[in-house]
Amino acid sequence: MGSKSERLFLLVSVVAAMIILGIFVITDNKKHLMQSRARPRHWQDVNSSPNSDKGRDSWKLRSRSESRLLRVKKYCKRWNWERNSTFGGLQHVFNSNTSLFIDDLHRIGYCAVPKVACSNWKRVFIALIKEGNTSGANTAKLDDFDEVETNPHEITDTAKYLKPWKHSTYSQQQRLEILQSYTKFFFVRHPLERLLSAYNDKVHLDGKDQRLVKRETKRIAFHFKKYYRHEHLPVSPKGITQVTFKQFLQYILDTPYSKLDEHWARMVDLCNPCAVKYDFLGKYETFEADKLQFLQKVTLAHKVSFPKRETYYQTTKTNYLLQQYYKDISIDIGKKLYQKYKLDFIMFDYKFLDHLFHKQ
Repeated sequence: MGSKSERLFLLVSVVAAMIILGIFVITDNKKHLMQSRARPRHWQDVNSSPNSDKGRDSWKLRSRSESRLLRVKKYCKRWNWERNSTFGGLQHVFNSNTSLFIDDLHRIGYCAVPKVACSNWKRVFIALIKEGNTSGANTAKLDDFDEVETNPHEITDTAKYLKPWKHSTYSQQQRLEILQSYTKFFFVRHPLERLLSAYNDKVHLDGKDQRLVKRETKRIAFHFKKYYRHEHLPVSPKGITQVTFKQFLQYILDTPYSKLDEHWARMVDLCNPCAVKYDFLGKYETFEADKLQFLQKVTLAHKVSFPKRETYYQTTKTNYLLQQYYKDISIDIGKKLYQKYKLDFIMFDYKFLDHLFHKQ
């Protein structure tokens, strides 16, 4: 009788162990399935093993982007912006001027932040879409396309390939689909460096974008004539009005957020990171590694050769320019700039460089 009880007990124990093991396997598989579904459908791990040198580098880069996004999420939650109608909420994104550009062919959404290589990113996607709409087999080389035809600043041409969110005819359902299932990314840059770059390119007399230089110079001159009658803008030997860097910064401080040009608008306003759940966040300071990592993630690295940055985009020269331009700006103005762009500084983990400013 005891022998029969022992056999029965052993049988029950084996069956119980099998049931527990089965529950564990099902739970684990379900967990992996949910993780895979949480990613955009063409998001892939590249060099996912952390054991090799390439694998360690890939994990480091991936964790860098993920840690940045976690920081964004932390501050969105802390400031309760996910429900805030200004910085969060899908309805706000649907109706806002969010700087998203949509590549339907590759199911990618790119938030273009001016002065953070956004022109080259647009050219990359235009080249990829053009190539995909033809043979789709060869590597897309940006030089193959006519410079004017692929000029990302020509909105009518860009919209043929990259659909701007704020001008598109997407329905509400289509917009929801994009926000939920497309791979979305953006790049950021130190606010003070970005302001200087915007000034030199879009406001300075010798700026590259003369169309915008003329427009913004006229606008800033009108502002100073109206509010600072005692202060006159300098005039060049050719009789052209000039705007100093200090006057440019004062104009920004005087201008409401909603009226700021996109080239010096806050990055949080351009990309709405509390409402749009981005999959990748890169930085200008680690641009080369980050852009390659993103292109690998979306399996496009082998299809396009990203334009190389000009030689003047060197860290040493950038630091020198920062020192030269901000040394004559008072620390009081510097502190006001920090307050103006405080959300960019905090959310994207940038330090206020108070040593650059003139101490009175």
